[in-house]
Amino acid sequence: MLAEQASQVADTGVQRLEKRVDRAAAGFERQRDEVVTALEQRLGETENEFRRRLQAVAAEAEAERLAIEVRVQELAQRVEDVVAVSRERLAELQALRIR
Repeated sequence: MLAEQASQVADTGVQRLEKRVDRAAAGFERQRDEVVTALEQRLGETENEFRRRLQAVAAEAEAERLAIEVRVQELAQRVEDVVAVSRERLAELQALRIR
């Protein structure tokens, strides 16, 4: 009889321990899932922030490229004007030498 009671107490203890282990495992899994979800969310936010910043840098670079292009065109026009004036003056000098 004592052996049966000891066996029942042991079985009850094992069952309680298994329940506690199962609850702990479920808790760990829930925490793991929460951490994974939080990491995925943070990763998504970081990716979005990176894309936003990259787009801002690209837009700024494009604006600077356009400004440089305009300036180069202005300088090219000035060079062409100077060349034209120089040719005119050279032609005038040549005409004066011919006389």
